[in-house]
Amino acid sequence: MTDMAPTAGRLWKRMAYEQRRRAALAFWRDETIAADQAQAVQLIAKHKKFRPKTVAGRTPDSTKLGPAVAALTGAYPAEDVSICLNTLLCHDPDTWGALGGRPDKPA
Repeated sequence: MTDMAPTAGRLWKRMAYEQRRRAALAFWRDETIAADQAQAVQLIAKHKKFRPKTVAGRTPDSTKLGPAVAALTGAYPAEDVSICLNTLLCHDPDTWGALGGRPDKPA
C-alpha cells in the first residue's frame, strides 16, 4: 500500500494551472516571507542545476526591454525577433507581459 499523505508536491500537482500561477505570484510578491523566498531560490537552483544568483535574477527589468528589443531588431530579421518575442510572451505572460504593447510585436 502506498503512502497517500498530503504533501506540498501532491497538492501542487492537483492544482489547476491558473491556481498554481496565482499561488506562485502571491508567494513571490509577498514581502514578509523573504527567508522562504530565498530558500525557494536555493532549491530551484539546485534542482535545475543553476547558480542561485541566476534563478534570483530571472525577472526582466521592464526599463531595459525597449533597448534590448531594438538591439535584437537591429541584429536579426524583424520576423525572427517577432517570433522570439511572441514565444517569450506565450510561455510566460506574467514575466514578459511588457512586450504585449510593443509595435514590433505582431498581434
